[in-house]
Amino acid sequence: KHLTPVTLELGGKSPCYIDKDCDLDIVCSCSGCFPLRRITWGKYMNCGQTCIAPDYILCEASLQNQIVWKIKETVKEFYGENIKESPDYERIINLRHFKRILSLLEGQKIAFGGETDEATRYIAPTVLTDVDP
Repeated sequence: KHLTPVTLELGGKSPCYIDKDCDLDIVCSCSGCFPLRRITWGKYMNCGQTCIAPDYILCEASLQNQIVWKIKETVKEFYGENIKESPDYERIINLRHFKRILSLLEGQKIAFGGETDEATRYIAPTVLTDVDP
């Protein structure tokens, strides 16, 4: 009857679930979406380098495009149009982790983001879709 936001420590994997019965216009709008804003904030705070950063979203295929678009808009709201120049968007902690993350992106379907700069260890906020388990 009542949904309450919670944080669970799941050993470094933090899945998020968005139900098909969710009213995305209310729950996921960029200006009023507390759950999706929380997901976006949690993932990209400190470039996702926290133990509770959401790793993936589970949703019905029919919701995927809407959710990706709303996350993209929320990222722009947080960091502006030129994310690389944002003073609020962090960099990957070291070159080894930068290269490890890049290897995870290889061969994946990038819905948005994916830009990188090895010299500054920048990886743009990135969303992948249709990822194999």
